[in-house]
Amino acid sequence: MDLNQLKSFVAVAHQQNLTQAAETLHLSQPAVSAQIKALEKHLDVQLFDRNAQGMSLTAAGQSLLPRAEDLLQQMHQLDAFAGSIKHEYHLQADIGIIQMLPPSLLAECVGLIKEHFPHIHQTFSLGLSGIILNQVRRKELQGGFFVGDNPYRNLHVVDLLPLQFEVVMPSDWQNQFANSSEAMQNLPWISLSAFSALTKFEQKIWRQWKVKPTTALQCDDMYALLALVEQKHGLALLPSHYLDQHPNALIHRLPDIQLSEMLSFIYPIELELDPVISAWRTILEQVKNHAVQM
Repeated sequence: MDLNQLKSFVAVAHQQNLTQAAETLHLSQPAVSAQIKALEKHLDVQLFDRNAQGMSLTAAGQSLLPRAEDLLQQMHQLDAFAGSIKHEYHLQADIGIIQMLPPSLLAECVGLIKEHFPHIHQTFSLGLSGIILNQVRRKELQGGFFVGDNPYRNLHVVDLLPLQFEVVMPSDWQNQFANSSEAMQNLPWISLSAFSALTKFEQKIWRQWKVKPTTALQCDDMYALLALVEQKHGLALLPSHYLDQHPNALIHRLPDIQLSEMLSFIYPIELELDPVISAWRTILEQVKNHAVQM
């Protein structure tokens, strides 16, 4: 006995006509007839009475029908479940993160994803904003966090919250800071690569103060950047929340030089209906509302 034989049996029992049953199964009439005969031979019992009006169930056929229907329904449910496994249990989220992302925000996102979408496996790739932007644009990542302006029309942007940035310098240099513009022009800066959003923000401050200072070093890692400032290698621009988390008496935060930029989540427009992106948009909306209420 196989499922095709049972499908033919149920179809003929419902239609009471071999030709009509064959049409519903998209099979030829001889094929359906052969499956009925094979089933009867396997069970060693007659399932149908054949007459001029069509085919009617025998007592044995009437007994078998509800069990056959139950089995086919269970197989249908199993097929539907199996088809959903790929989408419901093996979803992979490849998300880009940046050092400027507040750790508490990422932790809240991960917690909500695990709670509401436990079937999505999360993988996070750390990179600079410019690199994350290009990886998302090329669909190497499904989405990512980004700070700054998005120059690409094929990327959708979900604004989350503004981040504050401050200029820091070694505390021992405060006596050289008689004038902000003069200090920025004459004191060395620790620069960042072109892929870092901080580079563009730094240049905004320079244009605001109409200076073009010298750069002593280049460093893209915020932990190392803070250490280099501490060791008196130059001034640097860092996120305020990062400085709040790492108070340091050797570092002086310049109160008059600050900048605000939007932290966003970006993803390709064509992934708008992707289940991973839909999940992340739902979670980010909750996180965003929570941040506004705080």
